[in-house]
Amino acid sequence: MGDCCQPSYASLRSAFAAAAAANGATIANGAFLTVGAILLWAVWPRPRTGKIAMVFLAIGGVLVMMVGFLPWDLFPEAHGAVALTQAVAQWVGMIILAFALHGRALARGSAALTIVSLLISMIGFVLFIDAISGGPSTALGLGIIERIAFDTLTIWGAAVGFILLATTRSTRSTPKIADTFEAPAGR
Repeated sequence: MGDCCQPSYASLRSAFAAAAAANGATIANGAFLTVGAILLWAVWPRPRTGKIAMVFLAIGGVLVMMVGFLPWDLFPEAHGAVALTQAVAQWVGMIILAFALHGRALARGSAALTIVSLLISMIGFVLFIDAISGGPSTALGLGIIERIAFDTLTIWGAAVGFILLATTRSTRSTPKIADTFEAPAGR
């Protein structure tokens, strides 16, 4: 057989480093989502709804970390089950958060971004399930569809975080974000 079919040590080391970096980034992403949910626990205009949303988002963050600790190439069943559970937890948290933000003038952008991101992620997930089942969306590319389904959630978290930071800076108020949201007219 010879060396033509054997991967070199350098290529194996490079592949391992890339996988470790990707899994480490996933773990960090989950940690950021969890910490963000904890830090934003009591700042929402509708406190009860906001807190419920933060519980689901924190659970989603812990599950994202588990996805990183359970790489697909080593633990495919566990990775898939945890990723599915994470997506559902985060989707539920996003839906509840959209309600927590509903009707607040400065929060409309965050609520709209949340709903659009949720829809994109769920559509990507349906396409992902179709693709791994051998359906027609396989032609789009499994990796691309997976990124749409799951990375949309990551981008959403960062974008909403930046919006919240910009909102609190632009109003120059106390750190409590709920104070920066305007109540809807007539309430």
